[in-house]
Amino acid sequence: MSLSQIKMYVDGSVKKASQADSRGQGAYKFVATSGFLLHDEAFREGDQTVPETEMKALIKGLEWFDGCPYCKSGTLLTILTDSELVQKWMGGQYRVRAENIMPLYIKAKSLVDKLERKGVIITIEKIRGKENLAHLEA
Repeated sequence: MSLSQIKMYVDGSVKKASQADSRGQGAYKFVATSGFLLHDEAFREGDQTVPETEMKALIKGLEWFDGCPYCKSGTLLTILTDSELVQKWMGGQYRVRAENIMPLYIKAKSLVDKLERKGVIITIEKIRGKENLAHLEA
C-alpha cells in the first residue's frame, strides 16, 4: 500500500503552575490521517514552554513519517498546526531566536530536508485550534 496524501496534525501544550509561569508540564501529540486514522501518539515531558512542545510534536510526526512503510516518494504531506510560530519558523517568515527552540528547529528542518530529498512534498499550514485533531488541553 502506498499513500499519495497524508495530513498530519501537530499540537503541544503546557500545564502551568500559575498564569505568570511560561513553563510547565509539557504534552504534545501528532495525528496522521489519509481518509482514515494512520497514527495517533501523545507524549508528556517535564519542564517545557508551549513553543517547545509544538516543535517536539512536529519532530515526532516527521520521525514517524520517515519510518512509515507506506509513506513514499511523491506523497503530499500536509502538516497542520494551530501554532503560527511553528508555521512561520518552518516557512522561513520568522527567524528562530530563542536558544531553547534553536536545536528543535534545526532537527525539524533537517527532517523536512531529508524527506524532501526523498521526493516527499511537504506543506505546513496554520489552522484554528478547534480544527486540530491533535488538540491538547493542558
